[in-house]
Amino acid sequence: MTDTSRIEGLLATLNAVDVGSLEAIAKKMDEVQRDLESLGEPGLAGAAAQAIEALRQRWHGRAKVDAILANRMYEACIREGKPLPDFTHTDEWQVSVALHGQIVDEYFVKFLAHIGRETKQSFGLQDFLVFDLVHREQMVPAHLRPTLRRLR
Repeated sequence: MTDTSRIEGLLATLNAVDVGSLEAIAKKMDEVQRDLESLGEPGLAGAAAQAIEALRQRWHGRAKVDAILANRMYEACIREGKPLPDFTHTDEWQVSVALHGQIVDEYFVKFLAHIGRETKQSFGLQDFLVFDLVHREQMVPAHLRPTLRRLR
């Protein structure tokens, strides 16, 4: 196989439709970059390295946005007295979330509004999670116990 056809073959693998996760794509691009370097194609290898870095930066930026949106969903559900988001049908290829609109306990909603006014404090996700767990009489996990102590 000539170097040209091997390079074309390597680059064609990056156009595959079923490449899997973002990490799998980055791993494949790393392999292609190393192969291009070994074939004496520093320009193409450099371009592959830049693409890998851009891909990883975009992934991390997207993950931060997703985390912020998930936090807002949880906070809104608890603040509005609704069941927590249901991710039951999520798998490795798609996210499926069900948001239920029925208010479970209107007195809990009033309670949250009241303590916000009384303490003149705004609450974050961990605070709302603790309120929700205590309200549902469930055990507060170890990682939320410092929040529970602070809220007492």
